[in-house]
Amino acid sequence: MDALRWVLLIIGIVVFILIFLVSKKKSIIPGVQVDSLDDDDLIDAGFGKIQPELNESLSLNELAQDMRLDDKANKVDILTEEKKKNTVRSDHASEEKEMLIIFYLLASNNGILKGSQIIDALTSAGMHYGDMKIFHYYDEDLKNQKKTVFSVANIEEPGWFDLVTINQVSTPGITMFMNLPVSMGSVKAFDAMLGIIDQLLKILPVTLKDKKHDKVSRQTLAHLREEVVEFERRRSIVHSD
Repeated sequence: MDALRWVLLIIGIVVFILIFLVSKKKSIIPGVQVDSLDDDDLIDAGFGKIQPELNESLSLNELAQDMRLDDKANKVDILTEEKKKNTVRSDHASEEKEMLIIFYLLASNNGILKGSQIIDALTSAGMHYGDMKIFHYYDEDLKNQKKTVFSVANIEEPGWFDLVTINQVSTPGITMFMNLPVSMGSVKAFDAMLGIIDQLLKILPVTLKDKKHDKVSRQTLAHLREEVVEFERRRSIVHSD
């Protein structure tokens, strides 16, 4: 009787061990080494797959953010690039529309120019007294009408020359200005302006300065003329389209 009890006890123990081993084997996924997986991989393994390594330098949150924003970022980049192009087109359009040129002829050595002295010099150089009580250079190619190419005014307010009181006028200088385009063509007009300036520099004791009041050299004039040529070229392209 005691022998039978020991046999039954041994059989029970063996069955218990077999049940334990079978249940443990079912909990393990075939082909997967559990010890080699970290916590994240164990979660993926529970769904029957392991995520591949995409970019070790990025966290999962960063990678997800990049994936969500990539398309939006591309759209923003495209819009930004298009905006830049439109801005460039707008800038070119404004440059092609007009170009203001200003020169100052200032009395040398901080001196003073007399009104009668200025009128004699401007008249001798081919300027004409006219609208707004200032001097103008007109387009001589047009018949029966006058088109102003560029003008000369007093550098001091109000800017005009009153012929009635001209002998009492004194000023530190005059300003010559032109707004391109003009009827006779931008390059031709600029050359005509330089011709008048050259004559005035010979007649009046003045120094030529640009719109920033910097002294103008021959090199400066040559560079400015190139800008006028480019301005005229751009306008011709626009009008030819």
